[in-house]
Amino acid sequence: VNAPPSVVLSCLSRFEDYAQMIPVIRQANVHSRQSLIDGSVMAKVSFKISKFWLSLSATLMCDADAGIVRFDLEQGSSRFLQESSGFWQVEQLPGEHTVRSRVWLRACIRSSSIVPAWIVDYAAERALRRATSWLGTYTVRVSQELQVQQPLGPSIA
Repeated sequence: VNAPPSVVLSCLSRFEDYAQMIPVIRQANVHSRQSLIDGSVMAKVSFKISKFWLSLSATLMCDADAGIVRFDLEQGSSRFLQESSGFWQVEQLPGEHTVRSRVWLRACIRSSSIVPAWIVDYAAERALRRATSWLGTYTVRVSQELQVQQPLGPSIA
C-alpha cells in the first residue's frame, strides 16, 4: 500500500468509519470503546453488511505497537455465520520505503449449516478480493490529504 503504516493503522482503527471505507459494510455502530492497560483499544461494534443488510456484532481490538487490528464475531450475533475471526497486520516495507506498507489479512470464517453450499462457494470466491480491494485506494487518499494539510516548511516572518 502506498501509505505509511501509521496511516493504514489509523484507518483500520476508525471502526465507526468502516461504512465509509469498506464497500460491503453498510452501517457500523460502536457501542463501547475502551483503552486497555497494554495501550491497545478494544471496541464492541455492530454492523450491517452486504446488499442484504445482514446484522452481526464483533469485538475489534487495535494494538498499534504490534501493527495489528483483530476482529472476532460475537457468539450468536449472526444466523449465517458460526465463526469469523482474524486480523489485519501492517508493517513498513523493508528498505527505504518509509511511506509504503505491507498489509496482511488473515481470516477464519465458518458459515452456519443453514447456508447453502453454492452461496458459501460464491462468497469465498469473491470475499477476499472485496475484503481487501478498498484498503489501498482509501489509505492512499487519506495519506495524500494529510500531506496537503501539513505545512511545507518553516514560515518566514
